Amino acid sequence: MKRLFCLLLLQLPLYAQLTEIDLEVQEDWNRQNNNSENPQPIRPFELYEFDIPPSIIKPVGKVEVEFEINENGEVENPIVIDTFNVELNEVVIDKVKQTKYKPATQNGRPVKVRFKLPIIFQ
Repeated sequence: MKRLFCLLLLQLPLYAQLTEIDLEVQEDWNRQNNNSENPQPIRPFELYEFDIPPSIIKPVGKVEVEFEINENGEVENPIVIDTFNVELNEVVIDKVKQTKYKPATQNGRPVKVRFKLPIIFQ
């Protein structure tokens, strides 16, 4: 029984190493054969304190915006889905329209995608 236990212990590290190698091979295969990419920000969303209307003192909460990123990486049709203060909606939409993205791709071609952006105020 002790020999069997020792043999199992000796094989465990080899099994773990094979698993790691298999994962690396799988990741490489996915990178080479998965021709889809998510959009990447070029000009990210930026909202400064002076952009917020003075009537809002210390905003705390979450605003969720949904929009499309077209084949050129431009934002289209932004809408506020969830908000804690309606006064912020216009400012947030203006700032979202100013963002720029590297477009999503599928099979090497840029494609239009729908995107959700949660904005958390603390």
